[in-house]
Amino acid sequence: MVLYIIFDAKGHDKELLSFPAHSLVIDDQQYPMTSAWKEVANGWFNSEYILTTQQLLAIGRAKSVGVIVQGGYGAPIFLGFDSMPFEDGAAKLVGLLKSCSFEQ
Repeated sequence: MVLYIIFDAKGHDKELLSFPAHSLVIDDQQYPMTSAWKEVANGWFNSEYILTTQQLLAIGRAKSVGVIVQGGYGAPIFLGFDSMPFEDGAAKLVGLLKSCSFEQ
């Protein structure tokens, strides 16, 4: 499964395209990810990540999710979003995974 994210780059195009540390944030816990593809188009940062089974399962139980981009893991400053409410989405994700015959 692929996670595709879009957020306002707010003029930080260069940083978003060069910063190497991308993390999935689930309930305030950070999980490093590798961007499969990224670009800034019309001021919006777009990126795609291939999710592991463990990440999918964690998202399915999440109260909040986010994706942050940093100059290095653990850096005090990030671009992105770290705490989007997701409880309603988590229930829908579980249903989607079941309909796709996803096995744990």
